[in-house]
Amino acid sequence: MTFTGPWKQIASVQAKFEGLGVNLTKAFKCKVRHGRNTMFWLDTWNGDESLFIQFPLLFQLEVSKNCLVSDRLTMYGGEICGTWEWSREPSSSGEIMKLRNLLLICQNVRLGVGEDQWVWLLDEPNEFSVRSLKKVLNKEIGVVGDYVIWWNNWVPKKVCILGWRAEMERLSTRFSLAKCNVAVPSIVCPICGEVEESAEHIFVSCSFAQATWQVIS
Repeated sequence: MTFTGPWKQIASVQAKFEGLGVNLTKAFKCKVRHGRNTMFWLDTWNGDESLFIQFPLLFQLEVSKNCLVSDRLTMYGGEICGTWEWSREPSSSGEIMKLRNLLLICQNVRLGVGEDQWVWLLDEPNEFSVRSLKKVLNKEIGVVGDYVIWWNNWVPKKVCILGWRAEMERLSTRFSLAKCNVAVPSIVCPICGEVEESAEHIFVSCSFAQATWQVIS
């Protein structure tokens, strides 16, 4: 599938996270209740992978590939019954065997009352949050997450915030803007014209900054 515009950037997030060792497809799983908000074949809800991956032969025969769990499964006498819509009936030994296996794993499903719920699998308590995702990413890429910056109450708060942002490389320097895909004419420091303009360079290593610190000292 090809995406354009903003959706292209959104779709590219998947590949970026996989490059960091996090598979977002396997990070979520749907807990089925009434089954009206979960796609039977395409969502991950029964097993560790979507059913279209587990049963590709049957998925090829499916007419409505975006069907919901409630479209295919119903409770009858306490048992799960399948309601199928095939382009043709499964006929080969492989297709019949896969259909039996599909019905077998579906017997563990118990449809009930309430909304289907997506569960975050990579961290307890199974509720997604940006903090949880950052924790997982830091673990994967080996970033120490317990860094603490000491605040100095003797100076204005805005100075403390500036120092914190500089330490975390969160200032709008040319280097940081370029990393965020912001078009800048050059990442070289406009004052010394020697190296890239990062927070450390502006306050420490730039020849102008060193001369300033020398005067202050």
